[in-house]
Amino acid sequence: MRSVKEVNVAQLEIDTAAVTQTAATVASASSTVSGGAVTVTAPASDPVSAAVSQTLQARCAAVTGYSSLAQSITQARGAMLTGSAHTYEEQEQLNAASLRAGGGGSSQSGPPPVAVPSLPTPTIPTVSAPQVGAPPTNGKDVARLLHGGPGPAGLYSAAQQMRAHATELQSAARQLQGSSAALSADWQAASGDQASQRIRELGQWYERHGEHATATATALESHADAYSRARSNTPTPQQFEDTESRLKQAAQANANPANMGRYAPVVSALQTELGGLHTKAMTQYADYARSAGNPSLVGPPLEPPPRPGSPFAGQSGHGEVDPAAWKKGDKRHYPIIRGPNGLGPSQPADGPGWVEIGPGSGNFVRPDELPDLKIKNPGDLGPSPFYDSNGNEHGWRELVPGSGAWVPDDEFPNAQIKPPGALGPFGHEEYLPGSGIWLPREDLIPDPRDPSPPGYGQTVPASFTQSTGGFAASMGDGWDDDPVTEAEQIAPPGWSQDYHGNWSPPVITPGGAMGGGSGGRAPI
Repeated sequence: MRSVKEVNVAQLEIDTAAVTQTAATVASASSTVSGGAVTVTAPASDPVSAAVSQTLQARCAAVTGYSSLAQSITQARGAMLTGSAHTYEEQEQLNAASLRAGGGGSSQSGPPPVAVPSLPTPTIPTVSAPQVGAPPTNGKDVARLLHGGPGPAGLYSAAQQMRAHATELQSAARQLQGSSAALSADWQAASGDQASQRIRELGQWYERHGEHATATATALESHADAYSRARSNTPTPQQFEDTESRLKQAAQANANPANMGRYAPVVSALQTELGGLHTKAMTQYADYARSAGNPSLVGPPLEPPPRPGSPFAGQSGHGEVDPAAWKKGDKRHYPIIRGPNGLGPSQPADGPGWVEIGPGSGNFVRPDELPDLKIKNPGDLGPSPFYDSNGNEHGWRELVPGSGAWVPDDEFPNAQIKPPGALGPFGHEEYLPGSGIWLPREDLIPDPRDPSPPGYGQTVPASFTQSTGGFAASMGDGWDDDPVTEAEQIAPPGWSQDYHGNWSPPVITPGGAMGGGSGGRAPI
């Protein structure tokens, strides 16, 4: 028999026993999600294997780190549901006692306050593109490195663990979605709708996070396959040693005056054979190194699980998380600029993460503030045009030329677009070095992890630095609003800016003409 408790003032109907049971289901939803670390073992000690494995290790650690946090959040949500049900039950008992005593009953106009449990704040590693070191100088060293490691078994094992982890996450997602539906039926009130929405959002996050885990497994397998191809097509160290030994013997025999140079053709043939081994090994390694530039190794940016009371999600004291805190028209945070190949900020567990714009650029943005960001290989064509809800066609803009990061052409409605490297208008600041996207200064705010971003308040290109020649590039301390005209921005004619925002003097051609590269940018 269903026991229904009613509180008239709030137009609320709640089956506290059913909600308590659902709370237990929610709390246990993540119990099957393993929280163990996944170890990525490099298949060899060459620079490519080491760099890519480091990236994949960080990616696995980020996935499992967010999963562990989600487990704590899921259990906390279950505890909060239990607390709500118990509080409503106690309130009903107080109301009943008051009515029996002849009182008017207590008035409860909203959901009872429920304490947000304390949650851990794990450190989530930044997943950056592989930083591959200098290649071996000869084919024999390539053979020694590629054939001397443990092989791809560790990568395939890590991929298998990530696929199993993805299955666990998807299972938790289905359980939470079912719990959300149950809450809608058993807790019919605005507060119940909010609770159902929070559980549904959490379930949707588990589903998306499971997709991230699957993509990580695919990246591990892709790297394992690339290594296996390179190793199988690379001559073995024994082949080098055998050819070198035969060449040495032939050279010694040919040097014997008694042989009168009769072994010269043999020496020549063995030299050609040895050179072919070196060429083949170096070619295979070059192909292997190119595979390290595949954006799928880094993958799309991870998102943290919706956290109760998160200040990054429109926290207003009620301990609830809005599905999306940032919306078009809100202020954007300054990107974090670390310079070429610079390490990005640590990925926070309680807020938006970071994504690098352009491999090795060292420029990081918050993906929640670029919700339609598409990452492609640098040099590839942009995404296909699309139509908005009003039937208007839109194209795509590359955030920084050559970065492979694309956003819709209406992403920055208040921006002024200038050629990369050009000076910006007064009161505007360049969003990313070399982007040519100038936003009104009031549309940008510092991020807590970088409270004083480089060039804060400037009106010159984002990474303009004073040259050794000593011309002025400073615009003051950046905090005042005194007008500064372009005439006061002293930058000699012909100076140009490269992909990373570095400035170089003009190029003087033999004919005496001055140039600075295409579109005001230095040649790359």
